[in-house]
Amino acid sequence: MALNTESSRGATQAFLGWLKDESTSPEIKAEANGLKIKPADIYRAMIEKHPILEKHYHKGVEHGLWVMFLESEWLCSIIKQFTEEEIPVLTIHDSVIVAESCKELAEDRIKNTPLSPEPTERELTPLEELERRQRLTAR
Repeated sequence: MALNTESSRGATQAFLGWLKDESTSPEIKAEANGLKIKPADIYRAMIEKHPILEKHYHKGVEHGLWVMFLESEWLCSIIKQFTEEEIPVLTIHDSVIVAESCKELAEDRIKNTPLSPEPTERELTPLEELERRQRLTAR
C-alpha cells in the first residue's frame, strides 16, 4: 500500500479500508484487531526489514506499478536460471518453491540475482518498459 499511495496517511487509510472490506477474511480481521498493531508499526517494521524500499514509498500508483514490474522481472530471471538447469521451480507471489535439496541454491539466487534496472530513477512507465522489451525481443 505504501508503494501505491502518495502519503503515509493514504497508506494508512488504504490499510484500514482493507481491514473493513467484506472480502478480507474474518480471521485476518480478528487477528489484526486483536494485536492492536497500528499501520505505523507495520510501516516501521517493513522499513527496518527492507530499508531499500523506503525511497520508493509514497510516490503514487505509477511508481508503485513500476517497482512491482521490476520485482516480477527479477523473479522471472530467477525462474529462468532454474529452468535452464532443468530444476523444477514453482512460484507463489514473490516466492519460489524448490525441492529441499535446492533450498540453499534458491536462497543464494534470491540474494544475488541483481534487480535490473536498479529502481532509483524511473524514466519509463511500466507499459512503456514492457513495450520497449517487446520491441527488443522482436528483433
